[in-house]
Amino acid sequence: MATAALCFAITFVLIRVLSDSLHTFQIVLFRAIIAIVLLLPWLLRVGPKALATTKWGPYGMRALVAYVAMVCWFYALGRMVLADASALQFTMPLWAVILAVLFLGERAGVSRWVATLVGFAGALVIIRPGMIETNLAAIAALVSAALYSGGNIFIKALSRTEDSTAIAFLGFVYSLPLAVPLAVYFWQPTSWSDVPVIIAFGLATVGAQVSLARAMSLADASLLGPVDYLRLPVVAAFGFVFFDETPDLWTGAGAVIIVASTWYLTASEARRSRSR
Repeated sequence: MATAALCFAITFVLIRVLSDSLHTFQIVLFRAIIAIVLLLPWLLRVGPKALATTKWGPYGMRALVAYVAMVCWFYALGRMVLADASALQFTMPLWAVILAVLFLGERAGVSRWVATLVGFAGALVIIRPGMIETNLAAIAALVSAALYSGGNIFIKALSRTEDSTAIAFLGFVYSLPLAVPLAVYFWQPTSWSDVPVIIAFGLATVGAQVSLARAMSLADASLLGPVDYLRLPVVAAFGFVFFDETPDLWTGAGAVIIVASTWYLTASEARRSRSR
C-alpha cells in the first residue's frame, strides 16, 4: 500500500509536468492507450472470451463516470498546489456515504452523517470560500472525488459477476470513444521530450493499480487506509522539491479533519463488516 501511495504521488507530479505542454484531454487519452497496451499481454493469454459480457450498460456508465472524473482530476492537478488537490481527493469516502444512501439504498446512522459533515467541513477549510477566491480547479477536485466514488459503485456491482481485469480493460476501451474526439479537437503538439514523461506516467499508473490490488488482497481496508494517507506528505514533499510549493496551515488543518473523518468511516465500516 505504501508503494501504491508512492506511485500515485509520482503520477500527480507527472500530470503536473505534462500539463505544461499538453491539454488535459490529451493526457487522459494517453493514459487510456498506455493502459490498454500494458494489458494486452493479459488479453492474449486469456483470450477474447474473457471480455464476454451482457452488462454493456453498466460498463458504459462506469466508463463515462470514470472519464469525467479523470478529466476533472487531471485539470485540478495541473492548476492547484499538489497537496491541496490530494487532500480534497481524500473526500472520496465521504461522497461514498452519500452515494450509497442515494443509489444503493444503504442506511447511514447519525455517527456516519456527522463524520461525513465534519469531513466536508475540512474541505471547506482548504478551499475557504468567501475568504479567498474559490477557483474552478478546487471545484474540479471535489467533483472528481465524487465521480470516482460513483465509479466505484459500478465496479462493486460489476465485480459480482465480472473479472476484475476485464472490468479495468473494458473501462479503458470504453473511454477511447469519449477521449479521442476531445483530445483531437484540443490537440497540442507533442514534443519528443514529452514521450519519456508519458511512458513514466503510464508505468507509474500501472504500478499504483497493481500495488493497490495486491494490498487489498492481503489486508483489510481498515488497516490499509492509514497507510494510504502517506500519499499526502509525499505529495507535499514532491510539490516543494519540484514546484516550490509550500502548503499553508489551512491546508494542513483541513487535511487533518478530512483524514480523521475518513479514517473513522473506514474503521466503522470494518467493524460493521465483522459484526455481520
